[in-house]
Order: sequence, then C-alpha cells, then structure tokens
Amino acid sequence: MKKVKTEAAKVEAELNDVLGEENRIHKNYLLEYRKIEAVQIEGIVDDILLLLFEPNYLRPAFKVETENATIASIFCKITGNVGDLLADFKYWQAQGLSEVYINKGYKGIAKMPHKHAFRTRPKWYSKEKGIDVDLALKSDLAYLNLLSPAYRRNYLEAINNVLLFFKNGEFNFSVPTDREILEILMYNSNRIIKMFHQYDYHKHAPKFVVDESGKKMITPFAIVRLLMMQNLGFDVILLSADGFASVENYLSVDDCPVYRLTEKEKKYSITYQRKQKFLQNLLKFGSLLLAVIIVLMLIRII
Repeated sequence: MKKVKTEAAKVEAELNDVLGEENRIHKNYLLEYRKIEAVQIEGIVDDILLLLFEPNYLRPAFKVETENATIASIFCKITGNVGDLLADFKYWQAQGLSEVYINKGYKGIAKMPHKHAFRTRPKWYSKEKGIDVDLALKSDLAYLNLLSPAYRRNYLEAINNVLLFFKNGEFNFSVPTDREILEILMYNSNRIIKMFHQYDYHKHAPKFVVDESGKKMITPFAIVRLLMMQNLGFDVILLSADGFASVENYLSVDDCPVYRLTEKEKKYSITYQRKQKFLQNLLKFGSLLLAVIIVLMLIRII
C-alpha cells in the first residue's frame, strides 16, 4: 500500500531528528533541568508576525541538548496601525492561550529600585566577574526562592547577561550601577519572577506587551527589566501607534529592532481576520435579506 505523509507528520519527523531523545511529546518536562540560552529572532516584519504566536519548538534555532536548551524569542518595537495587534494580545490573554501581560505605558517597570536592599556587598558578587552563580545558589535569594533550582540558576545567569550588556556597551544615558541592577532584578521585579516561574520553555514564550499610549515614560530602569525578560526568553513587544521614540533613545536598532506595520501586514492579525469574516457574513446576510425582499415585492406585484 502506498503511503503519503502530511506536512505535520514531516515536521514531526524533522523535530524528532533534531531533538533526538528529547521528543517533544513525552519528554518536554526535561527542559526544566537544562541551562537556557535565549537568542533573539531577527527578520522582516512578516517573519515576526508569523512567529509571534507560534510555540517555541516551531521557531528557528530551537534546540535541546543534554545540558542546554536554545530558545528563540522576540524583542522589538512595532509602530503604525497597531490596534488590531494589541487586540490580538488581549484575545490571547482572555483565551489563556499564552502567558500574556499587557502594560499600559511603562508604569511599574519604570520605577526606581528600593535602595539599600543589600546592606553589604554580597559574597557571591564581584565587579569583575558579576554573580558567582554556584555560590549564590547556596545563599538566601529572597524572592528567587520561588523558582525551582534550575530556573533559579537560569535567572542568575540572565542577570549576569544584563550586567555584561551594560559593562561592554557605550550608551548616551546614565547607566544604572551594578548595585541598582541587582536591586532591580532581585528585589523589584516580582512580576517577572512570577511569569518566569510559570514558563514552560517547550510551549509558547510569555509575552510582555507595552502599549506605548500610556503616559508613563520609559526610563533606564525599565530598560534593565526589558533586557532581563529578553534574556529569560520572553517575547517583549513594544506597540506604538504614533511611532514616538522611546526605547530608541536607549537601545540601538540592533538590540531592539523597530518594525512599521503597513496595510499588507493586516492579514496576519487574528482580530483583522475575525473582522473580515464578520463583514463577509454580514454581506451574505444582507444579500440574502435583499433577495427575500425582492421576491416578496415580485409576489406582491403579481
């Protein structure tokens, strides 16, 4: 008997070749014990919109090895007619299809850290090397104790990545000190920690969406939190209808690409598709109603 494979079956076979024993159907829980490497997806606006609501295992670069899991996430700003896209995120949030948090402006994440969270410099931190993760894991890490040991390690590694980003870069703004960064990420980012606690790397990436129509402006402290979420593998999407420069004043387009929506990209929006379907159904109903009226008028004339 001849056999034909569906496209889904072909994709499944390819995934099995890539993942080996880490088959996504029955061993995805093993991801919790891997060291996470978050990579950023770069592409054109069509790529971003196509991949935005796809699970991690269908994104480019997703790979699971014995000790490591490579996760591709999206960090970008989208300008233009973003109303339908914002409605898409609200739809996903209402349906519980993915962990989605929508922030009105930069309220909350722009706030300064509470000072003096550390009475003295922790033994597990040095200016030269950042956090000694193995030593830190033996200490009381306050809010981080909510996380499983593996996730705690990944969280500390992500903080080191943020520290390194500011250490190696040149910026035209006053960069928060290492102490402030540690205070921000370990004692003033409970929402991020809670979202990370619920993250199944195998499924959809948590999405932190900023609706830039909010009045609260971005700050260097908000940048720290956004970069942290990026390094944890979250999708961080900034939506701006008027294209007002905010993150552009702090990060280059290499670090946070800026995409502009045009009319042709509307086809990717769930909300837009639902509107079009509603209009089509309305048109069909109108046509049917008109046909009924015409028939009744003809009968009356006859």
